[in-house]
Amino acid sequence: MPEDLKWKKLKCNGDVPTPRSGHSFTHVGSVNYILYGGIDNSKKAGSKIMPNNDIFLMKVSSNEVTWYKEKFGGDQIPCARAQHIAIATPKQD
Repeated sequence: MPEDLKWKKLKCNGDVPTPRSGHSFTHVGSVNYILYGGIDNSKKAGSKIMPNNDIFLMKVSSNEVTWYKEKFGGDQIPCARAQHIAIATPKQD
């Protein structure tokens, strides 16, 4: 029988993302996750709510969560999106 599950509120640090829906949240390591895109309501009143292409890295420890907003560049930046999926694949040697 598995041990009882218990909720524990962790302290959030760093660049905490705004509340959103339609994003992907992908496990990419033992304590790391990537949040990509989605729709948030951080726009000014009266403006259209649209998908975004934000990328956040989340690192989890036993007592806290630390968020990092990633900056990206290049000539092939992914377009804004919501209601999508993302998966992580193991690194091939």
